[in-house]
Amino acid sequence: MLAIIVSGTTPGWILAAPLVVYGLGLGLASAQLTGTVLRDVPVGVSGQASATQSTVRQIGSALGTAFAGAALSISLSFTLPEALRTAGISGEAADQIATLTRQSAGTNIAQLRADGSSGPLGDQTAAAVEALASGFADGTRWSMLVAAVFLMLGLVGAVRLRHIAGRAEGKPQNVGEAP
Repeated sequence: MLAIIVSGTTPGWILAAPLVVYGLGLGLASAQLTGTVLRDVPVGVSGQASATQSTVRQIGSALGTAFAGAALSISLSFTLPEALRTAGISGEAADQIATLTRQSAGTNIAQLRADGSSGPLGDQTAAAVEALASGFADGTRWSMLVAAVFLMLGLVGAVRLRHIAGRAEGKPQNVGEAP
């Protein structure tokens, strides 16, 4: 949803609202997920199972952050220079400002806006700020789409795992096995 609505002029509260809902849902689901994972685990190994589940969750969070951050950085290396070129701003100063924007995760856009025409781009500063904001939004969109792909892969994996577990529960037991 955010990949669709993000733009260089999207107000922050519009981006924050779905993220708050997502965060609340994730927080509420986390405890339930642990309970679900441990439901069928024997008490004697529940500590190991809980630790394994927690470790996998932490690794998944770290990898997700790394992939999203890498996708953002890579996409910004393409979208920022292109946005500046589209705005008619090129040359060494444009390359430097695009690199600085990528490295600062966009925080320099506010500084350029505050500097106005006295900044390093002079009269082109307003056009550069607009172009950088647009390019940053495009890069953010790509990062969100990468995250969405990984979420979809997780959904497919979870559905597949549930399907496999359902088949395992429904198959006949061997003689001598406890029900």
